Amino acid sequence: GVQSNHCRATAAAARLVGLDAHLILLVRDKSFGDEPGLQGNLLLDRLLGATLHLCSGSDYLRQGGDLAAMNWINEQVAAELRRQGRVPYIVPVGG
Repeated sequence: GVQSNHCRATAAAARLVGLDAHLILLVRDKSFGDEPGLQGNLLLDRLLGATLHLCSGSDYLRQGGDLAAMNWINEQVAAELRRQGRVPYIVPVGG
């Protein structure tokens, strides 16, 4: 979700070692097009320089709504980064 501790910790670790963090955050459909804000971990994610990629709950469920779905979504973002000449490393989903 948008207040993920795992994402915040990943963003901090990436910053510490000089890597760019791209975080994929699941959001409710009704708030998908909205700016996610600057509260809690979202504020810290942004202060740490992370790029946020929002994924709607319905897109997640359309892919199966499970770990395999999140892996598929992660790979879609990684593929886009590769097309941009980047070399992404996917950190497994935490919990």
